[in-house]
Amino acid sequence: MALLPCRECGSQVSDAAAYCSGCGIRNPADTTEGLLEADRAAIARLPVDDWCKAEKARDINAKLKLFTTDAVLMPPAEPNVIGQQAIHAWKERIWDGTEYECSGTVEEVQVFGDLGMVRGTFSGVFTTASGELQPISGKFLDIVRRQADGSWKIARAIWNLN
Repeated sequence: MALLPCRECGSQVSDAAAYCSGCGIRNPADTTEGLLEADRAAIARLPVDDWCKAEKARDINAKLKLFTTDAVLMPPAEPNVIGQQAIHAWKERIWDGTEYECSGTVEEVQVFGDLGMVRGTFSGVFTTASGELQPISGKFLDIVRRQADGSWKIARAIWNLN
């Protein structure tokens, strides 16, 4: 058994350690090239590419696949939306007679073991039920969680409008 630096925080860990006591990352001595970058890329796709694609397609199943089963959405000026069943109902209410096309920019991604954080900005056009076009822009912060299959899903999402 040897001591090696944790691939995330640099703390000394055993090469057999399951988790780093410093930062909590799983398999801290694993230095597989590109693993962390692949995680960051997967996390960065969630709030912009995958979110906006599901919005444009109005695909509720694609939208729900972005979230953990216990996800919490914190939309502006509304109560928290907790769990996939509530997210489903909330999205159906929001989508009723409206359209939304969006794009965004990811400004920061961090990975902390099986949790991650992604922060950025978004903009788009919201079309109301009466056909009025409303340009919108804002900021978002999502907490993501690694799933058992290695994929990432949004566990908490908060956003606000500029």
